[in-house]
Amino acid sequence: MNSILRNLILAMLSISAIALLGACDDDDDANNPAAPLPEIAQVRVAHLSPGAPEVDVWVDGVLQLEDVPFKGFSGYLELSAGDHDVIVYVANTTTDPVIDETVTVMGGTAYTAAATGLVSDDSIGLSIFVDDLSTQGDKARIQFVHASPGTPPVDITLLDGTKLFSNVEFGTSSASSQLVDGAAYSLQARVANTATVALSFADVPVADGMNYTVYAIGLLSDNSITGLVSVNEEVGETATVELVPATAELRVAHLVPGAGPVDVWLDGNRELFGVPFEVFSDYLPIAAKTYTV
Repeated sequence: MNSILRNLILAMLSISAIALLGACDDDDDANNPAAPLPEIAQVRVAHLSPGAPEVDVWVDGVLQLEDVPFKGFSGYLELSAGDHDVIVYVANTTTDPVIDETVTVMGGTAYTAAATGLVSDDSIGLSIFVDDLSTQGDKARIQFVHASPGTPPVDITLLDGTKLFSNVEFGTSSASSQLVDGAAYSLQARVANTATVALSFADVPVADGMNYTVYAIGLLSDNSITGLVSVNEEVGETATVELVPATAELRVAHLVPGAGPVDVWLDGNRELFGVPFEVFSDYLPIAAKTYTV
């Protein structure tokens, strides 16, 4: 065999060997694909427990948030999909956690993990709410969360009784969000399936293209119940606005001939003493809601 033919055969064998090795490598890549990037969830933390002190929040053994006050919201944290240990301590301590729970999150989903309930009766815990961060340019998106301990289920309505959200229980959010036109709305929280108004807000501004969550917080029992609105954002700090409950002015007139002086009680509280016949009281500033007189 001449040298030229021998060199040609050797070259062909070498090319075949390289091709075979390449095919083996391709098979290995197919059988052992690169690990996919972990799915990411966005989770923010809110302190909505009335009477609880400032807190520190640890996630999977790492201090993530410090000195979070009541009504405080964090920005969204990125967490891998799956289970995460969340421990909440009184600020600047690492013993006797007030909350120690495992939270499961799904990739591609945004959540608010809120401390709700009361420290005083050991009902404090984490409530997990799914946040709809989608926006629509010509509409505003609104969600509602009931985070007021001891307050019965509520309907969120307009002044005319039109329901935006129905029968929302403590520790839960509305089943879905609502798209509304940008405008100023007067909202009422009514005891579910009744006309009894527990709380109302006048002229709440809502802008097209924005995404809002309205939280009922505080306590009905001591009249600290109020509304807190978060403007949901994917990055950065969450903007929050505390709503001011609507007020009214009420005066009382004693116009019953022959009746003696009277005391006047509103929701179990005596507001006026010894009002005589034909006397009008001054106007009393009161919250705009339903009263038992």
